Amino acid sequence: FELESSRVHAVRAVDAVVAADDTETSSPPPPTEEDASTRIGRSEFFVEKICCASEIPVINSIVKPLDGVFSVSINTTSKKVYCDHDVDVISAGDIANALNKNQFGAHVTKDAAQALAQM
Repeated sequence: FELESSRVHAVRAVDAVVAADDTETSSPPPPTEEDASTRIGRSEFFVEKICCASEIPVINSIVKPLDGVFSVSINTTSKKVYCDHDVDVISAGDIANALNKNQFGAHVTKDAAQALAQM
């Protein structure tokens, strides 16, 4: 447990986190034999203009329809957006640009393609 600002938070695994103002995250679907060459990773974005949970549906409606995006998780408290996506279909920069077209002020803080390249 962590004590922060008089609140106790249980430390949980990254692949299944649910908080009061967040959407649920899940691991990307495992590639099938047909998709053996699919490179799926999780990119992280700092989104300056997230103010509250009411923006979760707006962000989901921007990011989820993009080709290559499998899941989206949003933490409004930390202003972070996490996207599981196929790095060969859509880049983290493309996802940030989609958010920025709607004036969200998104910055890539972790690029899944770079993380996969280091493996």
